[in-house]
Amino acid sequence: MFLNNTLTGTWTSPRITLDNVRTFSEVSGGGFCNGGSSWDGNEPLEMGGTGSHTGTSGSLTLTDFSQNWEVNSLVENYVYNLVDSSKGQITANTANTVTATLSGGTDNDWDTGDQYKITNGYPCRDQIGRSTDEYLWTDETPYPPQDHEPAYSWNNKYGADDVNFSIHNNCHAHIQSGRDYFDNTQKPGYTPYTYPHPLITNGTTPEPIINVYPNPCRVYQGENSVTFFGDLSIGDNIKVYNMSGRIVHDSASLSETTYQWSVSDIASGIYFFVVKSIDGQRKTSGKIAIIR
Repeated sequence: MFLNNTLTGTWTSPRITLDNVRTFSEVSGGGFCNGGSSWDGNEPLEMGGTGSHTGTSGSLTLTDFSQNWEVNSLVENYVYNLVDSSKGQITANTANTVTATLSGGTDNDWDTGDQYKITNGYPCRDQIGRSTDEYLWTDETPYPPQDHEPAYSWNNKYGADDVNFSIHNNCHAHIQSGRDYFDNTQKPGYTPYTYPHPLITNGTTPEPIINVYPNPCRVYQGENSVTFFGDLSIGDNIKVYNMSGRIVHDSASLSETTYQWSVSDIASGIYFFVVKSIDGQRKTSGKIAIIR
């Protein structure tokens, strides 16, 4: 949620930027979000995403004369044969045919009447508009679906003008207004916080805030390190883990209240960090995206 902010200073077309890393960048373990990764929901396209093969049996090209696709608008998405459980990345399409090399199925071709779906991967894992996993991701139970939780913004102003969401890096295929985010719309059920916060009045210390910058870290733009700062103390420890739970960096005991992690040799991906105090107590945790 973004609400009740007033922007000051001099800005040209101020906005709240939204993007989805895996729309435009391949991430270790999950690849692109384009329909081929088990990480994602891989729902059919809303328009022209389902149907059946109306061509001859044994064909290597999907044909559906009921469709009227824009030529080559489906390229790089994936098509699934729902009958023989094969799939392939689309390399070309006409108004009613799709070309893709199928694999992973029993026949890896198209028979008359075979049902299909075409997907661009939506919903992508952890994209804008998606939230909590329905169950814990483990080796035995991977790829949990995620709750639908759109982003909302309201009453954000620059002078008399509204400051609204803007989609970055051509991520419109995966982040859509009215589905994944809402401008000038209060989140249903929103209740303002009480000040002072009840956790403070009850004598409970709120979780420390650790800032990470830049995040995402775009190595291809010369960003070769990530800085941790905020509620850090001398003696704290920062560990960074990859998606498999393997430690990829250990800061050891901090000697300063800021810390810089060099990512020049770190692969693209989503990483998790955990900060612990000098006595081993967990202080906070979070995610970092590395894009090469």
